[in-house]
Amino acid sequence: MDYKADITLNEKDSLLDILIAEKALLKLYATAISEGTTKEFRKTVKDNLDGAIVDQINAFFCITENDYARVEVCDRERLSNIKESFIKAKTELA
Repeated sequence: MDYKADITLNEKDSLLDILIAEKALLKLYATAISEGTTKEFRKTVKDNLDGAIVDQINAFFCITENDYARVEVCDRERLSNIKESFIKAKTELA
């Protein structure tokens, strides 16, 4: 059986996969830099992290510019409520 024809990704799926991979990479680099102990290692990871940050936002912009995903605008009241909940959580953790 030839399944190759059934496994092709379209542009939207490919971009979403790239975005997911870049977000996962950012988390891995953040973990690596917090665990690293030498200046050289931390600089290398930071440089890679900086590059991954650029790649992630570029993938996001490509997705939104092609209308593959929409960004919901947050009104001031909702933003204020979210901010208050984070302030409350920060206070409780301190």
